[in-house]
Amino acid sequence: MSRVEQPAATLKVEIWRGGPDGGFRTYRVPRRDSQTVLDVVTHVQREIDPSLFYRFACRVGMCGSCATTVDGKPAWTCRTLVSRVEKDNAIRIAPLANLPIIRDLACDMTGFSISGSAHPAASCRPTRTHRLSRKFRPQVLPGGQIQPGTGYVQI
Repeated sequence: MSRVEQPAATLKVEIWRGGPDGGFRTYRVPRRDSQTVLDVVTHVQREIDPSLFYRFACRVGMCGSCATTVDGKPAWTCRTLVSRVEKDNAIRIAPLANLPIIRDLACDMTGFSISGSAHPAASCRPTRTHRLSRKFRPQVLPGGQIQPGTGYVQI
């Protein structure tokens, strides 16, 4: 009796690309147990499209820097399990609607707190200006293009 291998389950992921006038691009990502939305975004950036621009820091739900809109609701991607938000094996990820878009999933959080709240959209309290260290700034090529592989911002 021969064993027939089942194809690995995949997740259809629509991710916002570009600035305010951008649009959604569709990716197929392998499903994993206990997979978070941040795991999905990281897989897309590292394995499929290194130009994807997004923000994260702690990966444990403390800072709020990974906040995006997941299927129409604000969420911390590091704490949001795919199994709780996917419908028909698909999810849609967009930047937060209440902040200016820098590019893709990253919003301009200058002057706003990115921690100290249980809800990412409620964390918009003016604070001191946050500056990224040079170590984590994306490398910009001539013509304004982001160097592939440097389009995520870890703060």
